[in-house]
Amino acid sequence: MDDANHKNTPVQESVESSSTIQQELTQCRTQLQMFKEDYLRSRADFENYKKRVERDSTQVYRLALSSIFKDLLAIIDDLERGLTYATTVTSAESRSIVEGLQLTAEQFKKVLAKYGVTPIQESSVFDPSLHEAVMEVQSDKPAGSIVQILQKGYMIQGQVLRPAKVSIAKS
Repeated sequence: MDDANHKNTPVQESVESSSTIQQELTQCRTQLQMFKEDYLRSRADFENYKKRVERDSTQVYRLALSSIFKDLLAIIDDLERGLTYATTVTSAESRSIVEGLQLTAEQFKKVLAKYGVTPIQESSVFDPSLHEAVMEVQSDKPAGSIVQILQKGYMIQGQVLRPAKVSIAKS
């Protein structure tokens, strides 16, 4: 037989066709695996993005609340100082004013507590994460312990909003 006129037999064509199909199948499987990996990577990136956005928005919200509450704490400080002074006055007229101020202060504290703002618990032990030492004084107490709380500290949802300003015993 002449090679130029030689045609593939049905068996040869079947083998070549099968080989081509196998190559295409391998390519498809490889491509499918790449698409699957891309999909999983994209899904993980999106989940991370959602978590980051949620965390950032919560942080912005807390920051905004903290700024507002810090301004309000100055008002409650003044109210408490006024109450301390007003309780020393003994006239009948002033007693009703003092009672009104006390009720206002209590209502104010309830509103703060509703939003997670609570006073830092008083302690004799200085904790730099909760207290700010503004002066050292001579005292019978051990060195570094709190002698006096000069300004109350407050927490918001477990985080320090404003540290307590304290005087501590000299070493």
